[in-house]
Amino acid sequence: MPEYETVKLKNDEGKEEKVRFKKGALHKQLGYPENKTIPRNVFTRVQKAKEGTTLKINGKDRKVTRLMKRRVNFALVLMKGNKKK
Repeated sequence: MPEYETVKLKNDEGKEEKVRFKKGALHKQLGYPENKTIPRNVFTRVQKAKEGTTLKINGKDRKVTRLMKRRVNFALVLMKGNKKK
């Protein structure tokens, strides 16, 4: 059974909403161990790629899917909110 995590994000109107996601799903999909940080350039490569194309990520060919693109976008949103000032 997958483990879920919940975070609070502000929507466009400034209200906080709870968002639930599968912990470690993007790491698994991209082939990285959970204790290793995924490089930011991998995220940008996936964002720029079209759905259905294959990218060489972490030494293996990975097919870019809609779900992968959505997870990458969500990860970037979370990273943006966690920047240290």
